[in-house]
Amino acid sequence: MKQIRPYLILAAALLIISVWYQHITYGNEKYERIVDSDGKGYYAYLPAIFIYHDLSFGFYFKEENKEIRRYFDERFLTRLGDKTVIKTYCGEAMLMLPFFASGCILQYFIAGHTTGFEPLVQFFICIGAVFYLCLGLLALHKLLRALGFTDRVALLTSLGLCLGTNLLTYAVFYPTMSHVYSFSMIACFIYLVYKFKQKPESNTWLLLFLIFAIIILIRPVNGVLIVFPLIFARTIFGFLKNHIRLTIVGSVVFLAVISIQPLLNYIQCSELFPWSYGDEGFYWRHPEFMKVLFSFRNGMFIYSPVLWLVIPGFVLLFFKDRLFLLATSITLLLSFYFISAWWNWSSEPALGNRSCIDWYAFFALPLAVTINQKPMLLKYLLSGILFLAVSLNVVFTWQYLRDIIHPDGMTKEKFNYVFLKTSKEYYGCLGNGNEESFLPAEDVPFFDYASVASSLNDITVFNDTVRNGMNIAIENKSGILKPMKAVVRLQRLEKEFKACTDAFVFFDYLDKNGNLYYRENLRINDIPRQQLNEWKSFEYTFVMPAARSKDDKLVFNISNSQGRPFEIKDLHVSLFHFVKR
Repeated sequence: MKQIRPYLILAAALLIISVWYQHITYGNEKYERIVDSDGKGYYAYLPAIFIYHDLSFGFYFKEENKEIRRYFDERFLTRLGDKTVIKTYCGEAMLMLPFFASGCILQYFIAGHTTGFEPLVQFFICIGAVFYLCLGLLALHKLLRALGFTDRVALLTSLGLCLGTNLLTYAVFYPTMSHVYSFSMIACFIYLVYKFKQKPESNTWLLLFLIFAIIILIRPVNGVLIVFPLIFARTIFGFLKNHIRLTIVGSVVFLAVISIQPLLNYIQCSELFPWSYGDEGFYWRHPEFMKVLFSFRNGMFIYSPVLWLVIPGFVLLFFKDRLFLLATSITLLLSFYFISAWWNWSSEPALGNRSCIDWYAFFALPLAVTINQKPMLLKYLLSGILFLAVSLNVVFTWQYLRDIIHPDGMTKEKFNYVFLKTSKEYYGCLGNGNEESFLPAEDVPFFDYASVASSLNDITVFNDTVRNGMNIAIENKSGILKPMKAVVRLQRLEKEFKACTDAFVFFDYLDKNGNLYYRENLRINDIPRQQLNEWKSFEYTFVMPAARSKDDKLVFNISNSQGRPFEIKDLHVSLFHFVKR
C-alpha cells in the first residue's frame, strides 16, 4: 500500500487537471473532446460493436446520429474493393472496454439512453487512461525496487518519466491515443519478465502470453518486444522444456486474443490480414533515425527533456547489468528502426515523437542509475536537473495545448522563437512546416505554372476586400492517379505586422460536382516577421495523395481570411510524380 499511495495521489491530480482543461477549453463541448485526433479511430470499435452493431462504421453518417458525427473521420477507413476496413487495431479498445462499459451503464441509468459519446462516458475513458498510466508507473516502481533501488529513487524515476516527457500530454490531454496504453503494457511486460527470471511461476508465464498479445493488438510492430525476454531471461528456454503443457495453454491464450483482430477484419472486408493503412508504409532503406531522436521536428530528446539523464545512465549500466543493457539496447534499436522507417517518422501532428512513448519503460533503469548517485553534491545536482527538466516539460505541454508549439513542422528557428513563451500573444503564432517524403520526386514536373512580375499589374494585392486570389485550377489530363509532390514559390510583402499570420497557400481536391473532399495548406508566414514593406521569398512543399477519380480537379489558391494587407508576386507552382520504391 505504501508503494501505491503516491500513484493514487498522482492519478487524482492528473484527473482533476484533465477535467479542468476540458472545462476551460472547449466552450459548449466541455468534457466532449476526449475522443479526438487518432483516438477517434481506436475508440470507434467500442460504439460500433456494443451500441450500433455496425462494423462498417456507417452509423456515424446516418441523419439520426448526426450529433456523434464529429467523433469520426473517413480517413480512418481504407477502401478495399467495394468494402472498407478501419486502419486502427483493436487492442486499445479492449483495454478501454471496462471504462467504456461503466460510463455507458451509468449514462443509461441516468438518461435511459446512451450514444457512447456523452460527457459522462468520455469522462470514464479519461479515468481509464490515467489508470493505465499509473499502472505502468507502478510496474516500473516495482521493477526498480526488485533491482535494489530505494523507494525514493523508484518514485523519482517514475514521476520523472511521467512529468518530464510527452507521456504526460498523451495520458492526460489526449487519452484516447494509443501511446499510454502501449507504455503501460510494455512496462508491465518488462516487470513480469524480470519477475519470471528471478522466480519462474506458471501465473507469470501465462500473464506474459496475455500481455504480449494485447501489446501486438495495440500496435503490431511493437511485437519486436519479444527480443527482450529472449535475450534477458534465459530461464525461459528451460521453462519451455520442462512445462510443455503450460506453454501450450499460454500459446492458446495468445492465439485466442490475437485472433480477435483477424476476425474483426473479416467481418469488415472479408479478409483476415488486409493492409489497412492504404498508401502509408515503411521505407526500410531510408530510416530517419537521428531525426527521430534529435530533430526540432518532434525529436524525442528535444521535447522530452528528462530523457537527457538517460544517456549517462546507459553508460553506467554497462558496469551494473550488462545483460539488461544488451537486451534493452537491441530491443530499442529494432523498435526505433520501425519508427524511423515509417513514412511519418516524426509522428506529426504531435508534441515530440509520440511513437517513442510506447518504449519509455525501457528508460526507467538507466534513469534510475543516473539518479541513484551516492555523493551528496552530485545527488543534489541531479535532483535540480530533474526538477528543471520536469518544469521545462510542463512549459512545453502548456505551449502545445495553447498552439504555441506547432504540431507540424517545427524547426530550430520556430523553436527559438517560442522558447519559454507562454503569453497570449504567442497563441497560434506559428505555421505548419514544409512536408517531407521518403521517396524522391521526378526531375521534371508534369505541371508547371509561373507568373513573373514584370510590372505593378502582375502583383496581387490582398486586403479587406480581396480575401482570395492566385486561383489555379489543375485538371488531370493524363488520367494518372498517383501521389505527388507540390512545390510553390512566391514572394510576399507585408503591409503590417502579422498580416500573413492567418493567410494560407493551399491545394484543394474537388470532385466532378465541385465538392471539396481534401485540403492541404501552409501558412504564408511560418513565424511572425518584423520586416514590413520588404519583399521576401518563400518556398512551400506539399506531399499530396492521389486523387480519387480522374474527373477530379486540383485547385491552388491563396486565402486571406482576416483581410490583412499584403502583396504576392512571382508565383511558381510545380507538381511532380514520385519515383517508384
